[in-house]
Amino acid sequence: MKALISILILTLSFSESLTENRFFITQNKKVISLNSSSVRLKKSRFKIRFHSKEYNSPQGAYFSTRIAFLRSEKDYELAKVGVRLEDVLYFSGGTGMAPSKSGEYKSFSINSEKYPAHHYIIFSKSDTLSQRAKLIKDSNGDLDLEVSVDEFVSMHKKINISKVDFEKVYFVLVNDANRNGWIDKGELAKTILTFN
Repeated sequence: MKALISILILTLSFSESLTENRFFITQNKKVISLNSSSVRLKKSRFKIRFHSKEYNSPQGAYFSTRIAFLRSEKDYELAKVGVRLEDVLYFSGGTGMAPSKSGEYKSFSINSEKYPAHHYIIFSKSDTLSQRAKLIKDSNGDLDLEVSVDEFVSMHKKINISKVDFEKVYFVLVNDANRNGWIDKGELAKTILTFN
């Protein structure tokens, strides 16, 4: 009975959080809002949950979510409300990382000043190569999506999450929902991920 109550509380708190915030990290059934300045994670796989509209190239609906993992606090400070995406080095044109042949990202790159990059997450129901996230729920075109982070790539070297040898990484997520090329209020989530 106690386990059933715990599951019910977790489900309710997750449902409530979805209406308040559109960006989360989940790990081992724990849901963490990306509203806090720092998030402590275990050295194991975690998932990033977010909302977006469907990417539909033929109709010109280029909805996407951009994700960057950074080592530099200076780079982390570049992304803020009121800034053009082109003015954020790692979100500017030509810095989107190519996904694997399946269309998904198997590894997430950690930026360095020498190699600025981000992961360009899109989802199209009709094009499997444009499904770079897992669809959790479709609420009348408002898609609840999830990507799984199992490993990082740093300086061309793959690092399983269980073997990360750094204490923290800066995380930035932008969903340009109105597609105006600017980071507007409600479109940005930033936090410092610490691993233990």
